[in-house]
Order: sequence, then C-alpha cells, then structure tokens
Amino acid sequence: MRDVDGGEVTMRAIEAMPLIASVAYEVLCIEPTVLLQYGRAKQDIVLTSHDAAYEVHVGKMLFGYQLFATKDS
Repeated sequence: MRDVDGGEVTMRAIEAMPLIASVAYEVLCIEPTVLLQYGRAKQDIVLTSHDAAYEVHVGKMLFGYQLFATKDS
C-alpha cells in the first residue's frame, strides 16, 4: 500500500490489494449501502418465486428491500 497513493487509504490502494478488495466488496453485499430500491416496469413481466407468480404491467411501481435478498434465514 505504501507504493500506491503515497500510503493513503484510497479506493485505488484497496483495489491494488486483491484480498482486501474482496473483503470490502463482500461487506457491501452483506450490509448494502442502499437498502430501499424502486423503479417502474418498462414492459409487462411475470415475477416468479418458489411458490407464486405475479404479473407486473408496464408503468407499475416496483419496490425492493435489499435486506430480504441478503439476509436469508
């Protein structure tokens, strides 16, 4: 790290250390910085899960809570 960015802790310095970069990105997967996500359907789609299917029509609002995706029990 001393050879990158004069010893400062920067993203470039972290990316130069593959193991540290992997740890940093894994933490972002476990504890995401953006918990709530939303958007509008651009086309008609069918969302399926292990026991159900949901039709989503163009223009409908979709909402996601990231912790449901990363904190399986």
